[in-house]
Amino acid sequence: MKHFSEISLIATVSFIGELLHYLIPLPVPSSIYGLLLMLLLLVTHIVKLDHVKTTADWLIGLMPVMFVGPTVGLITSYDSYKDILIPIVVLRPTWQRSRNPRRPGCRLPPWRDHLPTWRRTSSQWAG
Repeated sequence: MKHFSEISLIATVSFIGELLHYLIPLPVPSSIYGLLLMLLLLVTHIVKLDHVKTTADWLIGLMPVMFVGPTVGLITSYDSYKDILIPIVVLRPTWQRSRNPRRPGCRLPPWRDHLPTWRRTSSQWAG
């Protein structure tokens, strides 16, 4: 019965996260709302860690199994992406470094131009 109550509590928090995602017009995934809500409940001691620990440990133990399907899918579809694999592996880290806003001389991507000026660094004012 303890596992059922723990799963019910976690599912309820996840459902409230889904509702918040529906009600709040921000581009934040519902899982993030659920995680923040669970963190708030745990920090304020509304929910004790013992109320969810056993099921949370069980769910964390299941996480590696969740990656088996996508990994097998990548392995079986190797022929469809083998021509672009080397450019992706080589260029992806380079692209990430060039788009890092904390790097001197880096410009913000167009979708981040709306950031308030107090969040921009001095190197981002130049461009």
